[in-house]
Amino acid sequence: QGQYVALACSRHGSRVLDAIWSGAALGARKEIATELGERNQELMRDPFGHHVARNVALTTFLKRREAWEQQQGAVAKRRRALNSILED
Repeated sequence: QGQYVALACSRHGSRVLDAIWSGAALGARKEIATELGERNQELMRDPFGHHVARNVALTTFLKRREAWEQQQGAVAKRRRALNSILED
């Protein structure tokens, strides 16, 4: 926490942040997106930051929070379904 923008704007850090995002629960995703959203313009000017902003759907988070939460909930639901299939 507090370092997400720095991670997003570096070549290797952006990959680390993508991995953190993939494993994060909805609450953690909100915290990450909130921190990134505070410096959205900086992310959009950086090639690695722009990639991260796209992956976390930052524009949707900032402009249509409810739609973003539904989208993230659907992703989590698909992940749970896939995990249950793989465990069987």
